[in-house]
Amino acid sequence: MTLIHVPGNGVSGVGFTPWRHRPCVLFPWPDDRQGFRRFARGKELRVIRVILPFSQTNGERPVKQALKQCGKRLMSGSSFVEAFYERHRALYQHLLDTKEVSFASDLNSTFCRSLVLAIASYFEHEVIEILREVPLRHAGGNSLITSMIEKQVISRKYHTYFDWDRLTAGAFFGLFGEDFKVKIQNNLKADTVVNNSMKVFLELGQIRNRLVHQNYVQFDISKTPEELIKKFREALPFLEFLRQNLFQTPASTPVSGI
Repeated sequence: MTLIHVPGNGVSGVGFTPWRHRPCVLFPWPDDRQGFRRFARGKELRVIRVILPFSQTNGERPVKQALKQCGKRLMSGSSFVEAFYERHRALYQHLLDTKEVSFASDLNSTFCRSLVLAIASYFEHEVIEILREVPLRHAGGNSLITSMIEKQVISRKYHTYFDWDRLTAGAFFGLFGEDFKVKIQNNLKADTVVNNSMKVFLELGQIRNRLVHQNYVQFDISKTPEELIKKFREALPFLEFLRQNLFQTPASTPVSGI
């Protein structure tokens, strides 16, 4: 069972998230935290707090529509990165409120490193899941194809897909053939938003590589948590762009020749 907390919108109900069709309970974030703990105790619950722009509505959005919006966030799992950031922000603010400025500064510095790794790990997971989906879409899940892709394309290969130093994705696009690579690059040139999203995606991957290979403790990320989470959000459209182009039918794109 999944609990989806939607703060301050007055919407509640029971339904199924579009994310793997899991059952969920949708209700506002409770003011009574102790009451919530009593409710959750002993239950097998997956608790997710989803922050959505419900303030732009009159608070009466139908449950099904709210679930659909929540499901979009859950399908990719990006809400977990957002929740990770929100927990840090709450702790950081608490330290400031209690005049622990030095501890707050140290926390920010340490958290930036953790946030970079969390973002990079999420991106790696999503790209690999996209690749796993390709043979299901284009080869009917043929075990020969899926096994070959798993062993030769996916297994421990993620960091070879992209040129992190030069911030280019040509090698990844080339995995699917020259025709596909040219088509994708033309699409990117025509869409400045997605093109910028790809650049931010690669930039975050570059920061991750430098962090883990250039003395983790002393490496200066030179970005605040707020700047990093902003870049994370800007990079998300690139993942959707990959899904849309790689999941097209063989008739519309030559990816079936993998």
